[in-house]
Amino acid sequence: MVPVLSQADLDEIYWIRRAIEGQAAALAAERITPPEIKRLAGHFRAMERLEGSSSSIKDRQEFLRLNRSFHFGIYGASHAQNAVRIIEGLWTRIGPYFHLLSLHKSQNYGQENHNRMLEGVRTGNADACRRAVEDDIDGGCALLRELIRDLENFPGLSRATAFGD
Repeated sequence: MVPVLSQADLDEIYWIRRAIEGQAAALAAERITPPEIKRLAGHFRAMERLEGSSSSIKDRQEFLRLNRSFHFGIYGASHAQNAVRIIEGLWTRIGPYFHLLSLHKSQNYGQENHNRMLEGVRTGNADACRRAVEDDIDGGCALLRELIRDLENFPGLSRATAFGD
């Protein structure tokens, strides 16, 4: 069952995500281990390969899976398990909307922000890592707002049904 969220709910979730995920990323930059960096780099390279692909729905869904692994690799590297559990709960609430984004053919994968996150953890730059996560979240939120305004990209889906307006 897909949770129906109002625009106000979505905005609040993005605001909370920005704060908690940004802080978890900053902690990760200070605490990450070399094996964790290696795993993140592998996810990043896999996402890069998809960025240049045919952009099929299957590719975009695979990108979402890798994106989740990448982000949670960073959050897990914070070694702040309570924060990670909170982030997981927020992602559970917003997850169906990530899939809505994956249907958008002009989806921008946001690899620039992911590259900045990876560099932030590689160099131990907590502020840079936090800013990259916040920018990534802001970009996703902006795209979702655009899609909400332009629901004709999703035949048969009404604003009231999809978003509880």
